[in-house]
Amino acid sequence: MPNILYRTRGNSSPGGNPRVYFTCHPDDFERYFDKICEDIFKPHDCAVYYTENMTDIIPDEDKPTDLGSMNLFVMPVTFRLLREPNRAMDDDFAYAKQEHIPVLPFMMESGIYVETDKERGLALSTKAAEAELPEAMERLFWMYSDGSGVTLDYRKAVIWAEKLADYHTWTLGEEHPDTLTSLHNLAFIYRELGDHRKALELKEKLYELQNRTLGKKIPPP
Repeated sequence: MPNILYRTRGNSSPGGNPRVYFTCHPDDFERYFDKICEDIFKPHDCAVYYTENMTDIIPDEDKPTDLGSMNLFVMPVTFRLLREPNRAMDDDFAYAKQEHIPVLPFMMESGIYVETDKERGLALSTKAAEAELPEAMERLFWMYSDGSGVTLDYRKAVIWAEKLADYHTWTLGEEHPDTLTSLHNLAFIYRELGDHRKALELKEKLYELQNRTLGKKIPPP
């Protein structure tokens, strides 16, 4: 059975503090764990839980107790994480997604989305987007909507725009600025696709959300 440890600000007791679960590719632990804990503890008084060995699999019967009580999963995203089989993506992330536990990705290698090999770059971006990393979903939306490094494809752009809008609505709420931006982009790409009815429906929804957010009437679209 994996040994689950914790770290807190100033080595204080974890009792009553928000519970954060750190997981990563095994080769990334020593490089990123301390730095990410430092970044988390600056604004938040919480407890960061982790396993002593990042290859140990938590048994299914123990996950509700060990992982189900977590308020947030954090994960450094690297080439290794996306390219190689590992517990963090194949097991931990899958559980968080299944149980609707928010996952906060830390993008540790900016080159993930800037590959000289376009096919490899697209494959990495797609895998990251399928793992519901919002930066990757947004990047694919723009790639397919303007033909950057791929064949222009409005239908694929719609798919990623819808996924991003759903992600922001679920994680941030429908009135958050990022959600409103993603809905605006979705309306834009539907218009480019020629589905003016759907684009108008989204514009009307945006109008209602913006009025609710601002607390006053603004001109309709």
